[in-house]
Amino acid sequence: MQDITTYIKSYGHLDFKAMAFNEVDALILSQLSYLNLELLHKHEEPFYIRDMDHHKTIEAISRITYEPKLDEDMLSNLATSPRFKDLQIIDIFHNPDYSRYGQFFAFSIKLFDHAYAIVYRGTDASFKGWSETLRLTADATVLAQNSARKYLERMANELSGNFYVMGHSKGGNLAVYAASTVSQEKQDRINWIYNFDGPGFHKGFFKFAKTNALVEKTSNYIPRQSVVGLMFEQIGHFIYVDATGFLLEQHQPYKWLVKGTHFKRLVEPDNSAKYINRAFNKWMEKFSEDQRNEAFYQLMDVISSSGAKDFNDILNNKMDMFGKIRHSYSHKSEEELAPIKSAISEFWQLLKEEVKAGIFNNLSE
Repeated sequence: MQDITTYIKSYGHLDFKAMAFNEVDALILSQLSYLNLELLHKHEEPFYIRDMDHHKTIEAISRITYEPKLDEDMLSNLATSPRFKDLQIIDIFHNPDYSRYGQFFAFSIKLFDHAYAIVYRGTDASFKGWSETLRLTADATVLAQNSARKYLERMANELSGNFYVMGHSKGGNLAVYAASTVSQEKQDRINWIYNFDGPGFHKGFFKFAKTNALVEKTSNYIPRQSVVGLMFEQIGHFIYVDATGFLLEQHQPYKWLVKGTHFKRLVEPDNSAKYINRAFNKWMEKFSEDQRNEAFYQLMDVISSSGAKDFNDILNNKMDMFGKIRHSYSHKSEEELAPIKSAISEFWQLLKEEVKAGIFNNLSE
């Protein structure tokens, strides 16, 4: 069974005339967005994927990602592949510091004549990235969503042709949000929207979004044990993907299984994903926006007080960092910790109820 890198090795000799642009290509470009492409975008000049074909360049632009070695392997294959190497990145927009809790990155790439991909970055390893993603559970809209709409509008005004709009994780949410909030004329120029395990939207979103024309050309790709992609309400089709790893590990694109030129499909997600997401959605109804925000601020404060520079610090030094997080947690007053404790306790109780109900229903069938 293939992953996205072995897919490049197997089909990278075929250009887009020989084999049409597909869902695996879209996930590869979405993964590309996590790299530090700004290093190659000097003086805002376009560059090609083949320009990355240098070990020091590949190492430098992969340094900020969760899986730098896997990204380096993917990049080295992309940069020499006839399918990808001549693709031109024509625009990059990066706003790393527009608020304490937000950041935004997107790029545009020319695929073939009159067809472009608009790619949004998801949640990187920084606390800023995770902060804004967590805010999606509390706020109807976040700053990055408005930036995503403005970016799609600008590129549609500057370019003639049609678009594929895509992203992984928060990037998938941004892709759907942007496409749903631009004018009808611009929506008509969108060929397809790819949301790779990105969270959905609060009910308020559907009061102002223009989603009718997009339902039939939006695909939501959900790994079998998704913790993210089943959150909130989505538009479009659901495609369940087989993946390796456990729960949140399956959010990582390198865990997704590829069969031929498409993902290995499943009929439905695992029960664990259903239980977690049903519990989460019920949890959302139990707490007000202000309560969710307060719990969010306290959680991020505890984590950032640990001294970790980003989430890679925590993942790569689990025992040491978890000890520091516990130490930071222990120095908070009961009053300060009350929102976090209440939120965690309520979610845990709801999850236990969902698991019990699921087991009972399975035995009854």
